[in-house]
Amino acid sequence: MLKWMMSVVLSSAGFGGVAFAQAPNPAAPQPAAPPSPAPAPVAAPAAEPPPPPPTPPSKPLSISGFVDVTYNYNFNRPATGINGGFSYDARHNNFSLNAAHLAFTGEPEPGLSYTIDIDAGTDAVLNTSNFDAMRTDTYKLDVQEAYGVYKHDKFGVRIGKFATFNGIEVIESGSNPTVSRGYLYGLAEPVTNTGAEVFYQATETVDLHVGVVNGWDVMVDNNRAKTLLAKIGVVPNADSLVTISAYAGPEQAGNDDNWRETLDVTALVKVAKLDLNLQGNIGREDAAAPNGGGDATWFGFGVQPLYHASDAFTIGGRLEYFDDNNGARTGAKLQLFNVTATPGYLVSPHLLLRADARFDYADSEVFSKHDGGTTKTQFVLLGEAIASF
Repeated sequence: MLKWMMSVVLSSAGFGGVAFAQAPNPAAPQPAAPPSPAPAPVAAPAAEPPPPPPTPPSKPLSISGFVDVTYNYNFNRPATGINGGFSYDARHNNFSLNAAHLAFTGEPEPGLSYTIDIDAGTDAVLNTSNFDAMRTDTYKLDVQEAYGVYKHDKFGVRIGKFATFNGIEVIESGSNPTVSRGYLYGLAEPVTNTGAEVFYQATETVDLHVGVVNGWDVMVDNNRAKTLLAKIGVVPNADSLVTISAYAGPEQAGNDDNWRETLDVTALVKVAKLDLNLQGNIGREDAAAPNGGGDATWFGFGVQPLYHASDAFTIGGRLEYFDDNNGARTGAKLQLFNVTATPGYLVSPHLLLRADARFDYADSEVFSKHDGGTTKTQFVLLGEAIASF
C-alpha cells in the first residue's frame, strides 16, 4: 500500500499597525478585520491498484481405495470349478480376493488433473490383456486406469488408459446394482481403452467425445490399425441421463482389414427411491464367426434396477438377454438369459455387505456339471464384503 504525505501551506495576509498619541475614540468606526485566508486544497490519496485475482488452489494428492472379497457357490458344482458366463467372481466354492484397489487423484494446477487406479486380485487377472481363463494367476497387478485430463473452458483432452464408454456396469463391483457382472459387460463391450479422446461441453446438458485408441482391452495394439470411439451424453433433467457410445476398428490380431463395430445405448431414470438402469447393445465383426463361418452379429439388452429401501438397505437386480447369433463372442451360436437379485446393507459408511442370487439359462447345454456333463441352467449364490477408505 502506498502512503502519501502531504504538507498543507497556509498563507495569511495582515495589516501593519499605526501608533496614535491620543487614545482611540471607541465610537469611531473600526477597520474591518482582514478575511481569514482559505485553506489550500488537499490532494486526495492516489487510488491503489486492484489486487490480482486469487489463483485457484491446486488439489493435493488424494488416496482412496477398497478391498472386495466374495464367496460363491454354484449348485451345479461344476467339475471345471468355473461358473459359466461370468466375467468376474467365477470360481465355484471359493473365497476370492476380487480386488485390492488403490486410487490416486489430484489436480496440480487449475485445469490439469490425473487419475491412477491400481488393482490386485482376481479382477486384475481379467482386466489385463493376457487373460487367464482358468483364474489360476491370482497375484497379478493391473493398472486399471491411468490418465491425465486437461480442460480449458468447454474443451478438454484425456490421454492414457481409461474405462469403456459402453454399458451400465463398471469394473468396481460396489458401484454396480449387483455383485456379479452380466453378459453384456463380459461379451458385448470392451472393458478398457488405451489412447486419447477430446471432449466438448456443447451445452449444460450435452457433452460430446471422440477419440482413437489401440483397441479393445489391449495396452499394446495387436495390429497396425487403430480403433475409433465416440460418445454423446445427454442429461434431460436432474433425474435422468442417456449415453450413446460407439466403437469401430480392426480388433483381430495381425489383421488390419476386418473391422468390429458396436453401438451401445444406456440410460438411467430415477423414480422416487428407484434407480432404473437400461441398456441396449448391438455389434458386428468381419470374418469373426468360428470355423470360417463368415461375418458375425450379436445383440443384447438389459434392465438393472436399484431400489433404496432406506439409507442403508438396497435391493438391486438384473434382467438380461444376449444373442450371439453367429458365435463370435462365445464360440458357438447361443442365446443367454440371466436374472439376478441382490440385497445389500451398508453396515457403516465404509463397510458394504451384499448377496447375489443368480439364475442363468442358455438355449444349448453349455454350463458344466459336477459329473463332467453339461446343462442349460445354473444357479449361483454369492456373498460379498467391501471395505473402503
